Amino acid sequence: MKSMVTAVKSWLSSYSEIATEYYDERRHPTCANFRAASAFILRTWLRSFLKRNSVIVETGAGASVALELIQDLRVPAALIVSDRSPAMLNQRHEFISGTCLVSDAEQLAVRSASVDAILASLGDPYNTSTFWRECSRVLRPGGRVFFTTPSFEWARSFRNESGAPPMAAEFELADGRALFVPSLVLSPTEQVALIRSAGLNVGQERHVDCEVIPRTRRSPKLRTGAIVSGYLAELSLASNAAS
Repeated sequence: MKSMVTAVKSWLSSYSEIATEYYDERRHPTCANFRAASAFILRTWLRSFLKRNSVIVETGAGASVALELIQDLRVPAALIVSDRSPAMLNQRHEFISGTCLVSDAEQLAVRSASVDAILASLGDPYNTSTFWRECSRVLRPGGRVFFTTPSFEWARSFRNESGAPPMAAEFELADGRALFVPSLVLSPTEQVALIRSAGLNVGQERHVDCEVIPRTRRSPKLRTGAIVSGYLAELSLASNAAS
């Protein structure tokens, strides 16, 4: 496990290299399908839990899912869109009307106990104990984390077949290169334990299958069963975030 963690950290810069084509649905339909399935989960939770004038931080945002959902739901909120990669953050930048912040998800440049919600759509690249502790730090008591990830069921099956490392996703670029980027996908039991270890409670857990994607737009890499999982975590009202 130690060697895998070291390798994952050495790949973090690879997201900048894939930024220009990450959102090309023709070249990377699986990414597009995961994004759509993630938005399907997040829309339900935001509709139920988002309050007027909430302060929301979206981590690893790239082309912001949060902005699209908040605008569609027509709920006024203060949105901070963050990503450690300027190249990813600049994708579709013309649609971003919130605050843009170049910031590592594991070390957010926001004050302690200042945020009502954190949204991490497909947050598997930084699904670490450090990230979850950072969530506990910046959330106000009662604050929530809306987190989605490719499902463990899909990741284990596909990566076993493709020969990819168990904690990495492979991108085949237009120039013929194949790059591995970190993708820390855990089983539901392991994921819940990781979240709880940071002092957060898991209020809801959802798993969606490929039926949420129109058949004509599905990636051939999708399988039956769950493709994206979501975890709604909450900081207890009695919690005092560490400063």
